[in-house]
Amino acid sequence: MKSERVVACAIDDNYAWPFLVSMYSMKRNASQTFRLVLGYEPSRLSKENRVLIQKVSDIYEITLEFLALDLEGIQEQNMHHVTATSYARLLIFDKFPQSVLWIDADTICLQGWDKIFELAGQFESGIAAMVVQDSVVFRDPLIKDLSNQARQLSGKNYFNSGIMFVQTEKWRELNMPRLWRMAYANYSTLGFQYEDQCILNYVLLGKCKLISKSYNFIVNRDSRSHSDMRVIHFAGEFKPWHLSGLYAPFFWFRGGGNFIRIYNKHARSFLMEIFFCNYFLFFSILRLQRNVKKNDFLLESILQRIRSVFVFSN
Repeated sequence: MKSERVVACAIDDNYAWPFLVSMYSMKRNASQTFRLVLGYEPSRLSKENRVLIQKVSDIYEITLEFLALDLEGIQEQNMHHVTATSYARLLIFDKFPQSVLWIDADTICLQGWDKIFELAGQFESGIAAMVVQDSVVFRDPLIKDLSNQARQLSGKNYFNSGIMFVQTEKWRELNMPRLWRMAYANYSTLGFQYEDQCILNYVLLGKCKLISKSYNFIVNRDSRSHSDMRVIHFAGEFKPWHLSGLYAPFFWFRGGGNFIRIYNKHARSFLMEIFFCNYFLFFSILRLQRNVKKNDFLLESILQRIRSVFVFSN
């Protein structure tokens, strides 16, 4: 008997629109049915957006479970494009009773994305998660020779937390709920830079298995597309739904043009299908899309990197 395929994500109101596009891409490119668990904190994801997401999942016959989480006492540390909601994945791993595939909301899933579930039989003893290496740590001069213990200890095995296939039973067996909270309490002392991603790398050291980067193809870091991409991940501060002002040409310059086209293709197809299914729902989603905050992320990114230099040089 095949085990149920479960995908998990967590969002706040800022990510309601990109999540809908990501969910659509999962459904359209899945080879089998899956269940979707959406974590949220009630004060951060409005009831209106939860109702809207539920209506869309009903149209596409996606089994959707909302999972209310308590993020009290947790806050973002030093990344301006990340909110405390990113830590929700840790709470889901703590609580969820079965293996789960975590997929960030800033992704597009392509054909073959769900083949990762076929790797379930390859979990070895002592391995809690399957992950993809994060190449940014080898190409960013700002993080070399710094005191980030997650980076220093993980070396080439430092992974991106945007896509993680986690055995939650093994996670709890290894006492991860206690260990990650201890690491969070010592975030600054341990020199962490990338929020819960550093925490995950630190506590899961030696307990992860690296898999193909096709399951987490990071735009702007692996900017040259190839035929084996299965999940495109718009990691970092540059997002295609924020295109405005100085940001747009910079994204294209960084090699993101082809990925913008892929994202826009899925977004347009999703909106068109919703238009013909439910006219009123279409306009609700359109309002949601147009209300997405379009800050000048290029300027903010430059300022953030300058701040990082001063923080870690002192």
